[in-house]
Order: sequence, then C-alpha cells, then structure tokens
Amino acid sequence: MRPSGRCAPPGDRPSHHFPVKPLKETIHKAVAEAVSAAAGGLGLPEAPDLSKFTVERPANPAFGHFATNAAMVYAKLFAPRMGSKGNPALALAGRLAEALAESGRFATVEVKGPGFINFRMAPEAWTGALKAMLAEGPRYGAAAPTGRKVLIEFVSSNPTGPLHVGHGRGAAWGDAMANVLARLGDEVSREYYVNDAGNQVRNLGKSVLFRLKDPAGDAPEGLYRGAYVLDIARELQRRHPPAWFDRDEADLLPEVSDEAAGLMLADMKADLDRMGVRFDKWFSERSLFESGEVDRAIARLKEAGWTYEKDGALFFRSTEFGDDKDRVLVKSDGDRTYFASDVAYHANKFARGFDLAIDVLGADHGGYLARMSASVQALGYDKSMLRIVLYQLVRLTRGGEAFRMSTRAGEFVPFKDVLDEVSPDAARFMYLTQSHDSALEFDVDLAKSRTTDNPVYYVQYLCARAFQLLAKAAPVLELAGEPDLSLLTDPREQELAVQLSCFPDAVRSAGRLLAPHLLTAWLTETAGMFHQYYGACRIVDEKAPRLTAARCALSAACRQVVGAGLGLLGVSVPERMAQEDWTPPRASRPAAGGARRANRVKTPRPQRAPLSRPGVPRALPPSPPRRPGRVCRCPVARSRCAAAPDDGSPPVRQPTPGFGRPTHAKVWARRTDGRARRADGRARHAVLGPAPAVCGPAPAACGPAPAVSEPAPTNGDSTP
Repeated sequence: MRPSGRCAPPGDRPSHHFPVKPLKETIHKAVAEAVSAAAGGLGLPEAPDLSKFTVERPANPAFGHFATNAAMVYAKLFAPRMGSKGNPALALAGRLAEALAESGRFATVEVKGPGFINFRMAPEAWTGALKAMLAEGPRYGAAAPTGRKVLIEFVSSNPTGPLHVGHGRGAAWGDAMANVLARLGDEVSREYYVNDAGNQVRNLGKSVLFRLKDPAGDAPEGLYRGAYVLDIARELQRRHPPAWFDRDEADLLPEVSDEAAGLMLADMKADLDRMGVRFDKWFSERSLFESGEVDRAIARLKEAGWTYEKDGALFFRSTEFGDDKDRVLVKSDGDRTYFASDVAYHANKFARGFDLAIDVLGADHGGYLARMSASVQALGYDKSMLRIVLYQLVRLTRGGEAFRMSTRAGEFVPFKDVLDEVSPDAARFMYLTQSHDSALEFDVDLAKSRTTDNPVYYVQYLCARAFQLLAKAAPVLELAGEPDLSLLTDPREQELAVQLSCFPDAVRSAGRLLAPHLLTAWLTETAGMFHQYYGACRIVDEKAPRLTAARCALSAACRQVVGAGLGLLGVSVPERMAQEDWTPPRASRPAAGGARRANRVKTPRPQRAPLSRPGVPRALPPSPPRRPGRVCRCPVARSRCAAAPDDGSPPVRQPTPGFGRPTHAKVWARRTDGRARRADGRARHAVLGPAPAVCGPAPAACGPAPAVSEPAPTNGDSTP
C-alpha cells in the first residue's frame, strides 16, 4: 500500500507540534517515535537502533521538503512480524506514513519509490522556523556550551621558507573548522606549532651564511636555494655592522639561524594576517627541550614498557598499535628525533586539559597518522582524542593550464602570490569548495571573476542584493507593520524558508564530519534558490505593503543566515557590490524580467562614449545577406522585398503593390491615449490594407533598397 495522505486541515493542527527548532530535527524525532511505536505494536524482540536512518532534503522539490529512508533501513527487522507479501520496505513505509499523517505534524506524507517517505511541511512549521531565525538573529542555530575543549593545530610550516599554496588550504580549513566547532558550543583554541629546533633551522642559517659570502653562487646540496635566502642575508646586513659577521662560523651560526627563522616566521604571520587567520598561541618546539618535556615523555613510554634499544638507539614499539614499523625516539648519537618532540607536544596538549586535538597536515605526512595515534595510546589516552586531517595537494590553473606565478621560492608557488592575484574571500571560499581528502584545482581566473560561475561572489551577491532590497523597501515597511508570513504562498518562498531552517543541520554535519565544504555547498545552493526567487517574484511592491513586508522578512532571514554561514568560513558579508564588476545571475524563467526590474535598486550607470561625432550621422553596419529560399517576414522590409530573378542576375527590390511605408511598433507605443491609438490603427488599416501572409522567398543578396519618394512622417518619429 502506498498512501498519499493529506493530513488534518491547518485549523485542526495543534500549534504545539511545531517547536522552534530545526525542521529536520523535528522530522527525525517524529519518525523515530513512529518506528518505536510500530516496533512496540508488533512486539519486536529487540528495539531498533534509531540512529541508523536519515532525513534529507530531496534533490527534486516535487518530492516534498524532506524524505527519510527509515522504512528501507528497518524493513529486514520488521519483515518477520509484518507477514506481508511483496516488498517489506513498502509495507513498513505505508504503516509509518499512516502514523505520521495522523499525528497532524505535516501537510502531506507520501510513500515513493522503493520505500522513501516524503514530507511536505505545514505552513505553521516553516513560518515558525522563519520567525525563530529573525528572533534569534545571527546566533540562530548556535548550540549551547558543551564544555569540551578542542585544540586545532594547523599550518605549522617550518620557518625555513615562505608559505606555499598548499599551506593556504590548510589555513582556510583549520580556521573555518575552528569557527564551526565554536558555534557548536566547543571551547576552541587555534595553535601554530613552530619547528624552531633541529637541523632544519641550522641549515637555514648555513644557507644565509653562504649567500653572505657568495650571493650568486650555486648553493651546495642540503642548503636552501630560494631567492628568499638572499633577501634574509641582505636584511641581516642592514641590521648589523660588518664587524658582527667577522666571527667564527661556529659562534655566528646559532645567532644567524635564530634571526633567519624569526624573519621567516614574521613573513608567515604577515601572509596569514592578510587572509584573516590568527592563532591563539604560537607554540615553540624548542620550549619542549628546554623545559625537559621531551625527556619526560620518553620516560613515560619507558615506564609503560613501550620502548626497547637496538644498535645504540631507542625505539618505540609503534607496531603494537598498528604502525608499519617501530619508530626511533633517540638516535645512536644521543640526539632526540622529531618524533620524540611530537610525542612530547601531544602529551603537552592533553596535559593542558584539551579533550580533542585536531592536527591539520599536508598529504605528505600520511605516515604521521599511525605513529602519532600509537604514541597517544601508549601515553594512556584514548585514540579518539586525536584526529588527524590530511589535506591533498592544490593545483593552480589559469585558462585550464598550470599557473606559474613566481619562482622566487624555488620549487613551489608562494602563498603570498596567490593573495596578490585573488582576494582573501575568494581564496578562502575556493579552498573550501571540496573535501580536504580530494585534490583541489584552484582556477585563478575563476577566483578573480565577477560572474555567476565564481561561487564566492555568487553567495556574497545574495547578501548585497538583500541589503539593497531592504534599504529600498524601508518607506514601504514603515506603513506595513508586523510582517504576516502567512502571505508567503509561492512555492519558491516555502522552499527557501525550509532551506534556511536546515542551516543548523548543515553546521552540525560539518562539525561532526570535520567537513567545512558541506557548509560551502549549502551556501551555494541557498544562493541559487534566492536568486531564482528574486528573479521570479516582485519583492518590493509599493501597492502591496503587507506582501512586501513578508517578502522582505524572508529576504532579511536569507541575508542573516547566509551571512552567518559566510562568517563561519571567514568570508566577508558585503552590503554593496560594484555593478560594473558583477554580472547578476540570470533567472531561470523568461517571465522573471519584470520582477527583476521591480526589485532592482537603481544606481547611476557610467557614461558611455558617444557613438559618433556631433552632427555626423552614425554609420550602420550592412545587413547580412539572406539565405536563398527563405521567406521574409520582417514588417519593416516587407514593402520592398521581392524574389531574386531566376537568371542569376543581382536582385532588385521592388515596392510591393498596395503597401506604403511600414508601420513601426514604437510609433504605437508612444501614444498614451488608448482610444486614439485604436482609431489611428483602424484608419491606417483602411489606407494600407491587410498585410500579406508571406512576402515570398527572400533574395540571396538584397542589395541597396531603391529610393522611394514618400512624404516624411508627420507623427513626430523620424524613423523611416
């Protein structure tokens, strides 16, 4: 059975069934109650797991506002007790749909396909959600504090070279993820781990000393060769007198290394600041050695029995926790490895009271996951307390080809070059358009464009467009009073309101899955729905102030919710966008032009250059030749159109008998009196006669029209 249930009429629905919370959550709770009730009525031996089914928005709006797969998920569990033939999912879906329809919570409940249950929300539901959005303001959907402390460590590039384009992706991801988790109620801290200890910083100092001696020479293997090393050397020469460099290299190297690393760190901070990424703490690796935390972490592993010595080195038994090989903590010469300091660093994170540590690393750190998860467990912490996110490579393109912006940094593209090309908003949004575990193609031309193809400007234009609409409607809204949302009867308005109610769910999914690109996709989809609504409906109408107030309330909710989503991504919310730099989205319906003109906020257009000099008529381009055998139906040229001769000679236009000068539509459009216009039309019809059905085949090449001696028009229109 496939019921297509019309629920109780709106007047019979109790209002308490529509709580002020996300509609998706309301439906999930209602379906869970129906499944539990069905299980109890059939006497199932075990209660179903109510976390397995999902409630999603259908791709096709014709299927309703929401759909659930609950019947298909629990069909196997319910089949022995239902005793029905055929598809058990359909039978269970029919049973659940009947119970949900009787609850009075929905306008319609339908069973479709192999067992999906589709819902269409009653007006009270989505208008109640819309009121909640406007009442709560920018904090709509924000969760209460959870008490969980989360530390997100991201970027953490070695201070031995500039940030590259891949670090930009990690910066955008980490900052957006921190914003999302904070909105979900977590206490979030952002941290940059500075690798300022070890051989890499010493090699940077050696590279600078080499450039001080030989600015143009070929650096030996193992030293850094980028042009930035020469810049550091010149900066040190500017800071210090020549005598400062006249020392033994053993004494000079530590100071040069520290100053060079400091300059690189300042350069990184400047790049991140341009993008709007700021950290709560810059954690120094060197501090772990100076405070003795590295030795204490190694001692904890020894006491727990997770180490052994081999060939004079100390190994950690990481294979006991699933790693492919054991890892060295202390080398045979007594030096601590980078892995040893990483173990101490994570022990420090949890010692500071963080319940969850998220490491955001590049794809080249794939082996890092298993060894660090092993060390966290060996230290006595649950492995779920550490989440490692590996973001894939970024490929810059321009015109479909690989884009080379600079070779100053050697073998990579510096992140500052990306910010020189595109805005921070575009960079952030483009970095977050795809999941972190898939490679990203960053189209520079697309990121710089002001068209509907650019996703960030497509979403930002919603906010600017809504802001200008509300400013234009201010005089009307003063007379309309409190908006009556029941006037929003257009299906596009309902779909848009339901879509906005899903914003908290989109944020929750992004936080649970550590996937901020889900929020980016939701924003792009919502922007498309709003632009279609803008093109199809007249939002500001002075003659309908109450409807204007309701539609402006919906527009205000769109701007508020989408603006909150952009804020989570770190993207600005503009109030105005330059019209000359932006091609507005096209409506999907031909009849939308009138609504667009009504909604449009008039702004002065730039002055165009004159088409011709004063007093000199503008030369018109010649008309393209017509194809042979084509019928000419042009009302302007039909008086002079004739068939081409059969002998192949050039065609000569001849006036068609019974026709005078043509009648132009713009002549009639300029008349304001309808009665006079109709009378004039009848008079012209009597003089000129009816128009022929067809003009005959058009000549292959019309050529110049013959001179026709006719009196000049007397209706004020100089058009011949």
